Amino acid sequence: MKKFISLMLAALLAVSAFSFAAAKPEDATRAGFGMSIANFSTTDLEGNPVDGSILDNADITFFNYWATWCGPCVNEMPHINQLYQYSLDNPDYGVQVVAAISESNGCTPQSALAFLNQRDYKWLNMRLDGVLRSVFSTSGYIPQTLIVDRNGVVLDHIVGSFPSYNMLKDYVDMWLDVVRNHQGENCTITFKNKANDEVLTTLEVPYGGLITMPEGPAIEGYTFNGWEINPDNPNHQIDENILVTHYDPYYYIAMGDATVYGSYNIQRFLVRFYDSITNTIITQGMVDYGTAATAPEAPEHEGYTFVGWDQDFSFVTGNMNIYTVYEQASFVPGDVDNSGSVTTSDAITILRMAMGLAGVDGAVLPIADMSGNGSVGMEDAILALRTALGL
Repeated sequence: MKKFISLMLAALLAVSAFSFAAAKPEDATRAGFGMSIANFSTTDLEGNPVDGSILDNADITFFNYWATWCGPCVNEMPHINQLYQYSLDNPDYGVQVVAAISESNGCTPQSALAFLNQRDYKWLNMRLDGVLRSVFSTSGYIPQTLIVDRNGVVLDHIVGSFPSYNMLKDYVDMWLDVVRNHQGENCTITFKNKANDEVLTTLEVPYGGLITMPEGPAIEGYTFNGWEINPDNPNHQIDENILVTHYDPYYYIAMGDATVYGSYNIQRFLVRFYDSITNTIITQGMVDYGTAATAPEAPEHEGYTFVGWDQDFSFVTGNMNIYTVYEQASFVPGDVDNSGSVTTSDAITILRMAMGLAGVDGAVLPIADMSGNGSVGMEDAILALRTALGL
């Protein structure tokens, strides 16, 4: 039954189920759950006094908020009338029906009274006072319905219309069951990691009370993505022991022990592999936390032997820049063609480098730089030629 009611609420809160009434106050952060209306004092539509003492007439009060111009309000009123008639015919039922009007867009006590009389709707209707306005103004839409206990505590605050009498009646009966049979009971809400079913935390919530979702516990390498009631279908948040109500944000009411699942996204990090000789990127890519990066094939450079990488990347925990490590092969200074000796051909090549006619890459620089000054110049060409000539 509870699952059916939650499904009904999903339909109930469709856009077509309510009308815009007024701007939502900037400081309104939640609906009226837990607020008290016990001290309201106002008048009915004919000016007769009415106050919170009427709430003691029944176990729960179905308190509707509506306007004559609101289509969804008008459409659900026959269902409310059926509930009202049922409560009259069954005095032990324990439910009373009352309402208040939104005095806006031409809806006045006079026009509302005429509307009700024309349709023979006889339940008590009243004007808002400060107490009632403080609850109903937490949303800018109508119709709204409060489920209120004898003490004036708002147990539920619904924004939207009931599409059928059966849905309305089932919903009211659910709250009657809570008030009559579950007062003083607690529900255990268990929060688990969706990935591995590990218990993250638990909460004890009064039966029929709001579930305050905790902050997602930090897990190294993961980003918390939110709580899910139904881990098999995150877009269809239904659980037989959790009632989802209101419209934005959604509120969760405990109707029994339940499990909520934390969704986590694994963090990914950028890993770059560099050629340390040319200081250029060989390859780069995103790697999941805790997994190994895949190394590319290291470039070959004349005069150097690749011996590995400058750091371990078998367990990535952050962005990384990884460089090749080379050992410089033994060489004969001036032997740029790696023939084993310095020849006039080597001297000519070094001369071309000195004149800018040939490039000097990182591998050949230490071979051609016979003077050891960090660059290839005319002095290196002369030293190579003297060596080649045996001078």
